[in-house]
Amino acid sequence: MAEQIEKFKSEQSLNADRIKHLTSVLEAFSTCCQASSCLPFGNSNNVHMIKVSGYQEPFQVLCNGKSVAGHGWTVIQRRINGTVDFYRNWSEYKQGFGDLNGEFFIGLEKLHHMTTAERQELYIYLEDFDGVSHYAKYDNFIVGTEQESYALKSLGNYDGDVENAMRFNKGQKFSTSDRDNDNDPEVHCAEVFQGAWWYNSCGLSNLNGIYQIADDSYDEEGKGIFWDTEDWHEMDYSLKSVQIMIRPKKPEN
Repeated sequence: MAEQIEKFKSEQSLNADRIKHLTSVLEAFSTCCQASSCLPFGNSNNVHMIKVSGYQEPFQVLCNGKSVAGHGWTVIQRRINGTVDFYRNWSEYKQGFGDLNGEFFIGLEKLHHMTTAERQELYIYLEDFDGVSHYAKYDNFIVGTEQESYALKSLGNYDGDVENAMRFNKGQKFSTSDRDNDNDPEVHCAEVFQGAWWYNSCGLSNLNGIYQIADDSYDEEGKGIFWDTEDWHEMDYSLKSVQIMIRPKKPEN
């Protein structure tokens, strides 16, 4: 009899654990189905599933909830160590590539749906090899459709502690190694800079350029990751790290 009682208690405990696990799974699924950004995940710095209006299926994103810029940011691009090659073709930039736990680009098709489903602000974190960092922030970031070549339709108003190196990019189509949309009939900017971006006869920023190690951070040809300004570094200096993030623009933001 005592053995049966112990067996019953063990089964009850196991069932309780199963119920607890199923409850957590259902809660996570419910949050996923309701979340269209990282805002509902608060201060989380983890990978979460979201569902964006118009995009065919839920997908994973990296959230940044403990940034100096506040909580609820979705990371859309990250460069930290050069482990991922960013000199890629149109199809790869459309779909996205890389590792959410390392370096990655979220994908232009996702970006289009995220930035048109609701108003988004854009935050760009920049850091050099001396540990000096700056930021650039825009309050209305919109990426067009593939038929529009994922044009940078809007950036909105600028706020930052460094010169605005994207001031010539608004309205530009996205260019990759196999799609020359840069407004320069004589130069293929994506090939010249070994990257992919909203180039306007090239320009002042190249955040998907080649990752350079510290000893090679100067590149006269501008093939690195640069944010060209007069008050910090110019295009011959390749940055150590970049993190590009978006967040729904709310009245309190």
